[in-house]
Amino acid sequence: MNKQWDIIVAGGGMSGLCAAISAAELGASVLLIEKAEEVGGNANLSAGMMWTFKEYEKIREYIPNGDSELQNLLASNIQSTLAWLENYGLPIGVPEQVAGEAWGRCMNVGKAGDRRSFTQKMVEVLRSLGAAVELNTSIKQIEYNQLDEQVIVEVENKGQSVKYLASSLVIATGGFVANPDMLERYLGKYAKNLMIRSIPSCTGDGIQLALQMGAETSGDMGTFYGHTMPCAEIPPEEFQPITPYFARCSVLIDKHGKRFTDESKGKLEETNPQAAMNLPDGEYYLIFDERIYQEYGINQNLAASLPKADLLKRMIELGATVLSAPSINELADELERIGVNRQNMINVIAEYNDYCKDLNKDIFPPKVQNRIPLNVPPYYAVKCVPAISCTFGGLKIDNQFRVLNKKQEALPGIYACGLDAGGVFQTYYAGGLAWSAVSGKKAGQSAFSYVRSSALKR
Repeated sequence: MNKQWDIIVAGGGMSGLCAAISAAELGASVLLIEKAEEVGGNANLSAGMMWTFKEYEKIREYIPNGDSELQNLLASNIQSTLAWLENYGLPIGVPEQVAGEAWGRCMNVGKAGDRRSFTQKMVEVLRSLGAAVELNTSIKQIEYNQLDEQVIVEVENKGQSVKYLASSLVIATGGFVANPDMLERYLGKYAKNLMIRSIPSCTGDGIQLALQMGAETSGDMGTFYGHTMPCAEIPPEEFQPITPYFARCSVLIDKHGKRFTDESKGKLEETNPQAAMNLPDGEYYLIFDERIYQEYGINQNLAASLPKADLLKRMIELGATVLSAPSINELADELERIGVNRQNMINVIAEYNDYCKDLNKDIFPPKVQNRIPLNVPPYYAVKCVPAISCTFGGLKIDNQFRVLNKKQEALPGIYACGLDAGGVFQTYYAGGLAWSAVSGKKAGQSAFSYVRSSALKR
């Protein structure tokens, strides 16, 4: 294996693959290293929908605390980025509406929860451009040799340490969703309540190494994208298919029988696990009726290409606690048997139903959207836990995806993309695969420009 490269890309998820392809197509010698035994990262476990808002104004309205410059890059480049991937023969579906106001295109191979066949095709494209790919290879150290203007990248493969030289490094290691220590540091002590709805290799390696070089963090490091999930042992390939996105249309209560958040704030119910994480025991209950399940559960009403599924049946098969009863009072009896305050639950549902009928009524917490009364039996309750899919905070970057230090100066030759590049989302979510594709492509192009300009100076 060659020990010197124009560009090394650390991480083989969607952002790393796009960074490597975009750099290689411009003529750079590229090495992509991936910690896991396969490429694809969390894209492999996804629904496959590459979506976001096409209009910057809509992203900004939905995520006002995110980095406006990065949000504009996302909105203005998503359509051309997906067309770019399609031009390489990657199977991508037709444009469709997502979550009401957004836009996206779905991977047209594989299935929800298993999109490996798509990311494998991306690797084929990458190798056809002359790039090299090393699996089971972790990044362990980054140094910058100022005299030679080279990045020294130390990696480990099967217990063996190897050092590579590169003119530039693109960090795309997938955030720190699977690092308990970093989660506790940035999200707080109740991060221990979170189910990890992710591959296990996203442990913040690239972020930590860049911080050791003096990099700055960006965005709210304490917010994340996740979901309400049934309390059960769930195989990774079923993380996405079994997710009850319809929690946004339902009622969530804690063990005291009380609501604790506006269930409808997030378009994909992504704010609910952020609120539920801080419940002392991390457990809560999803309450809904037959109408909600038929209209928003079996068909989640998020995108036409996503399949219908009987989620309750599969939850029961996996051992989740799923209760049903012909009346709210009888459902409350069932919940009381597992430790939920019966009378509070009855009162909360009655108050909520009154609130749904009269828009002038007040309720706390309020429910701004999806005011759907629970009045069609049978009634259901699912014991749930908050789950985290990815972190929003990461490294501070500029509009060229250069990693910045605390003085807002670029670290020479160091770029970041995907979930390692923080700030585009905060609290609310608008398409991680879309951001990974756009930011990866742009980071690869910027790294190539840096390599070329460095060569001209010599």
